[in-house]
Amino acid sequence: MSIKLVQGDTLPQIILTITDTTTGEPINLGDSSTSVNLHIRKAVGGARVMTIPCGKVEDEPGKVSFAFSNSSNLVGQYEGEIEIDFDGNTLTVFETLKFTFREQI
Repeated sequence: MSIKLVQGDTLPQIILTITDTTTGEPINLGDSSTSVNLHIRKAVGGARVMTIPCGKVEDEPGKVSFAFSNSSNLVGQYEGEIEIDFDGNTLTVFETLKFTFREQI
């Protein structure tokens, strides 16, 4: 999946459902000690350019939301990975997200 955005926009809010690849069921994101982050880098092996904290969607198992609040310097192809921290134990979602940013007119 590729998400297309315009440089500098702070919306839309993007909502993802994180599921167990074996069962297809949403992953239990646990209590308040569990944190979820999206790490962004330039596509194909670039250095990390930002980390965005994701909010857990209340009463929606496995769902997280995020928005780009500081994308003013992003133009081109980027990729991201979701990392979940279960109170010191890390789970990284294997599949990456693809983002394309175009310049504002």
